[in-house]
Amino acid sequence: MDFELSARTQELQGQINAFMDEHVYPNEALYEEQLNGQADRWQLPQIVHDLKEKAHAQGLWNLFLPDAEHGAGLTNVEYAP
Repeated sequence: MDFELSARTQELQGQINAFMDEHVYPNEALYEEQLNGQADRWQLPQIVHDLKEKAHAQGLWNLFLPDAEHGAGLTNVEYAP
């Protein structure tokens, strides 16, 4: 079985790394601030909803769903890395 990253997986990995660098890591402090500033710690801070929307718009959401209509349509081998 071939476990090398496919071109599709390599491209997706690059997109995810860029998204993390551009959106997620810079907002870690804001996440903590919003989490600590809300009355109910079990509610997601607004920044999580904002980042989810951005990830969804870039096709980086629900990568685990095999159906390309609702997820990325990745195979098990592509999703594993």
